[in-house]
Amino acid sequence: MCNIVVLLAYALLIQPGPMTKPLPGMWSASGAYLWPGATVFDNFPEHGRAITLRSPDSSVTLAVDDTGITVRIAHHSGYVTRRLGIQSLSEVLWAPDSHAFAVTQSDGGWVGTWYVDVYLISDTSLQRAKVTDRAFEDFSRRKVTRKRPCEVEAPNLGVLTWSHSSKRLVIIAEAPPHSSCCDMGRIHGYMVDVPTGAIIARYSLTDLVKLYQAKFGWRFAP
Repeated sequence: MCNIVVLLAYALLIQPGPMTKPLPGMWSASGAYLWPGATVFDNFPEHGRAITLRSPDSSVTLAVDDTGITVRIAHHSGYVTRRLGIQSLSEVLWAPDSHAFAVTQSDGGWVGTWYVDVYLISDTSLQRAKVTDRAFEDFSRRKVTRKRPCEVEAPNLGVLTWSHSSKRLVIIAEAPPHSSCCDMGRIHGYMVDVPTGAIIARYSLTDLVKLYQAKFGWRFAP
């Protein structure tokens, strides 16, 4: 459940002009949420966004504007730049070793669809990795008891935390939180290998709370 009061209080601290500072993570407490609110239409930043995010070792800079991210990778001969498109509702989480970052984003607003892209950094290269396909398929096969007319809908996916530096990722699979979904808001977790997406571990909500409660972003705050 979203702690809207905390989010709005934080948003009020933003000064007029472009959005230059990210909000606390929606999915991960350690993430950088790149939008001033929970929806696109109601929370559009009046003067756009101009957010700079640096990797933990400061070797890579992400320059976020209204339409995407410019990735600047330091190299012995200078810098290499790459351009990435992102959705308005987006969140970045760096791996602790600075060798990768994950983007959780939505093309459909608060309810969904939310999905994850991982970008691997090696010397001067930037490689996109889809690591959530197996988790998506696994959660989509969940058993749901239908007590009313409803659908077993495809999940939203978001990054909770990195594990083993940049080698593994813990992600949340969420049944879309709206009434047409039979198990709206149901949550499971997965630890997946990077870059293969192989499922290393599965977690119930109870497991996630026990192991990673401090990592939850404000989307799941009580």
